[in-house]
Amino acid sequence: MHKVPFSYIGYDKVIDHDVHNVIYVGLEKAVADIPENLRCQRLKVGCFDEVKSVLQTIVNAKGIAIDRLISMSQYTLELAADLRQFFSIPGHGPDFVARTENKVVMKSLLHGDGLLAPRFIRLSNGGEINEVKWAGKTILKPVSDTASRGVKDFESPEMALAFYHRNLENSEYDWDKYELEQFIEGDIYHFDGFRVAGKTLLNIPSKFVGNCLDFAKGKAFGAVQADRQIEFEAQLEKFLNSIGIQHGPFHLEAINTKEGLCFLEVSSRVGGAGIQSCLEARTGLNMIHCELALQLSDLPIDSNPFKDFFCFNPNEANYGYFVFPGHQLESSDEISLLNIDSFLDNSNLLKYHVQKDPNEISSQITYNDGEVPFSGIVATKSYKESVALVQDILSSVKIAVNSRAQ
Repeated sequence: MHKVPFSYIGYDKVIDHDVHNVIYVGLEKAVADIPENLRCQRLKVGCFDEVKSVLQTIVNAKGIAIDRLISMSQYTLELAADLRQFFSIPGHGPDFVARTENKVVMKSLLHGDGLLAPRFIRLSNGGEINEVKWAGKTILKPVSDTASRGVKDFESPEMALAFYHRNLENSEYDWDKYELEQFIEGDIYHFDGFRVAGKTLLNIPSKFVGNCLDFAKGKAFGAVQADRQIEFEAQLEKFLNSIGIQHGPFHLEAINTKEGLCFLEVSSRVGGAGIQSCLEARTGLNMIHCELALQLSDLPIDSNPFKDFFCFNPNEANYGYFVFPGHQLESSDEISLLNIDSFLDNSNLLKYHVQKDPNEISSQITYNDGEVPFSGIVATKSYKESVALVQDILSSVKIAVNSRAQ
């Protein structure tokens, strides 16, 4: 199920298309970015809801079973799980995807195991939720989404509930798919790594500079790889075991509080923004290729034909990333990036992407290079140096807007 740009995934780096019969199913734009000389079948669909009938046609016409169904986009994980179950295809099914994509399910699992996670309450279209048993700031969010899409913050649960009741008839909201969550104070981290057979082979902590919610409101953010903390690692293992991620990548967000590390959310996939680039620069390991390789094989790591993907030698440099949002801009806005030149000449800016074409900047919240005005990766000798550089970039570079004359 092809949705993420081909160049980002690099399917051909892991799958031998001359040996295997590979079928790409996706929307027209996605299918069009597959290299022309690649041996494969390309099937266009109007929407991903059509994939089931397409697969059924393939099975009926060729009389063959589908060996693997690959989904590398968060937005097709649930559908892929349902299709694997329907067609008896090996791989993650609906229960696993619920554990790793539904924020209500994952927090319920952690609470059940006595682990620290925000208090929450699931909303509904019926409007019967009238009381929340916590005080202070409260977050309204979809139970399954990314990049803080649809997230709102309120000064109290009463204000959040008032918004909920005022908008019960608002067709913009399917309240069965929303929750209220206790706001947790503290520094926010994300942990990115890989597990095989319950063993964590890689775990890189990063500390946010800014945060995802402010990014959704139009403010640039970033993150920097943090120094190793043993107490974090022990808690992380408990979180991952509670959720049930035993095999594959993980991207877990948590908040460092006075009571310890508080779980926020997790997904069994490679994180977005500059996370993959920073991980690969640090370890030489392409996490996306690791994930793809593991989806193709059920063998344990010591006999896995893709085991070379897991052999790495971390270097001593420190890496971070930054992203400037563009979704808050009007589609007609022409922009300039101010105070940027000195950073582009900085040897510690490992790579960057500038996008000024308003037709290419996404109107949706995204961290993707080429769809935001400015993004990049920094590399320095220490965590402190990387934080200072990312902070300097975020505070100095400005987006100047000049709307086109109508």
